[in-house]
Amino acid sequence: MLIQAQNRNKDHETLTVEVIEKTLMQDHHIPGNHIVRATGDDRGLDGVDLSEETCKIRYVITVQALREGWDCPFAYVLCSVAEQHAAGAVEQILGRILRLPYARERVIRELNFAYAFVTSPGFDDAAQRLKDGLVENHGFNRQEAGDFIKPSVYAEQPLPMQIPEKIFRPITISLSEVPDPEQLSPELRQKIDIDAEKKTVTFKMFLEADEEKAVRNLLSKEETQKIWSEAVGKSNSAIKTSAKKPSERGVLFQIPGLSIQKGVQLELFEENHLLEDGWELTDYDSRLTSSEFDKLTDEGGQFGEIDVGEEGRIKTKFIQELNQHLKWIETPGHWTDAKLIDWIDRNLYFMELSQEDKQIFITALVSDLLDNRGMNLSQLARKKHELRKITETKITGYRKEARTKIYQQLLFGEYNGRIITSPENCFSYRMDQYPARFYCTASDTFRNHYFPKVGELKDEGEEFLCARFIDQMPEMDFWVRNIERQERYSFWFQTATDKFYPDFVCKLKDGRFLVVEYKGADRWSNDDSKEKRRLGELWALKSSGKCLFVMPKGNDMRAIQAATIKQ
Repeated sequence: MLIQAQNRNKDHETLTVEVIEKTLMQDHHIPGNHIVRATGDDRGLDGVDLSEETCKIRYVITVQALREGWDCPFAYVLCSVAEQHAAGAVEQILGRILRLPYARERVIRELNFAYAFVTSPGFDDAAQRLKDGLVENHGFNRQEAGDFIKPSVYAEQPLPMQIPEKIFRPITISLSEVPDPEQLSPELRQKIDIDAEKKTVTFKMFLEADEEKAVRNLLSKEETQKIWSEAVGKSNSAIKTSAKKPSERGVLFQIPGLSIQKGVQLELFEENHLLEDGWELTDYDSRLTSSEFDKLTDEGGQFGEIDVGEEGRIKTKFIQELNQHLKWIETPGHWTDAKLIDWIDRNLYFMELSQEDKQIFITALVSDLLDNRGMNLSQLARKKHELRKITETKITGYRKEARTKIYQQLLFGEYNGRIITSPENCFSYRMDQYPARFYCTASDTFRNHYFPKVGELKDEGEEFLCARFIDQMPEMDFWVRNIERQERYSFWFQTATDKFYPDFVCKLKDGRFLVVEYKGADRWSNDDSKEKRRLGELWALKSSGKCLFVMPKGNDMRAIQAATIKQ
């Protein structure tokens, strides 16, 4: 680990080399011979070969040396408490942990990365500019640069340094004989622990075929060799299984939905509950508004003459008088008031409305046009398609008003007692179906996502950082990036007009459920956000403490973790 300290400052206290060294030794119990200072005054690395197998140094504390090109090839972790803004300075510092000697693909995903932990708010912006630097100065293509440089994790929730228990628990076996650890390669000694006295071997990591063979060749008894090979197979299999995502391991993800009590039945609250008892269209005004009437009477086209002159050329002329005369010429033919009303009625589809209600409404609308608005039957017959469309739009608007009124009564009004969040009605994510239209290019950096890939999430921006924060919460078991407009495959709440698909759906380690809807600070207070917030909070309120809903305001990620604290 390379630790970059702050410079001394006579005006205020800083995290100097001495402070950090004291913290390592007293708070974290790091042996003194594992720590070295590398500054202008302390030349602790002079004459030291860090690549030597016998070298005990594990922590190097410096201030500016990180930018001076000195060699520390085995540095995998950088921790900086110093301000870093310039892209060039950041590039130099991050270069200290990008070498990764002897690197190869590891089964445990956390071992495939170098880590940078910083406290500077400006560092992340500078690190993002590294993408351009890698492309322009180091021969990377833009896709590679985007894959390598990711936004930093949320400052207050860094990635844990230890391997989580749920990934893999070390396996210990007893053998009649064990090999001498000194005969094993340094890399192999990191993967297994050998206790010569107890004659046990503990598997900590995945063993390659050549590594399994190297140990087997050091065992003299054929029976012990067989036990060893079988144990390696079981250990490797356990590691592979534990590295899979919850959906791949067959873990079921069910989350309680918002339900409505219907007699003795408990049903998932959805659109058909809003208008299942019908609504009174006759309670609404059938007369066309001024704008609707203008739209109906607007002719839109022009009339004119087409003639062939003496020289044989075609001539056209638009005639306003002809236009005014022709636009009202129409023979009523077989049309009557009743036939027109019936035609409009048959071409309007509102399943929850009775034909009688529709006909009463349409009759009043047509009668007003004929009796009070100066139109005649010929005009209405000629404009029947426009009239049908206007009528449909008008009824649709009234239908929305009725839905909103019933919605408010059911969820927040006199019938609120019928609403409940119950495990009897759960939505289940399908383990083998996650129909995202695109996947986050940084999917592999998320530890706790339910599916192998994170769907429909960009690899940068505030929403990405929100996902990062959720993924790293200590309380998190697993979570899903919820896909919009996928009614069968995504969790949703029914609103007065459509369905609300929250951004993130989570299961906590204590069995509770957490739903997070991210909103930028500029949109947090608009009407849409208010409606979604009220609905999510109602869902949580009706769950008897089993469900939580949070809509953080912009980058206020603390609100998410605060919601998980039991009262």
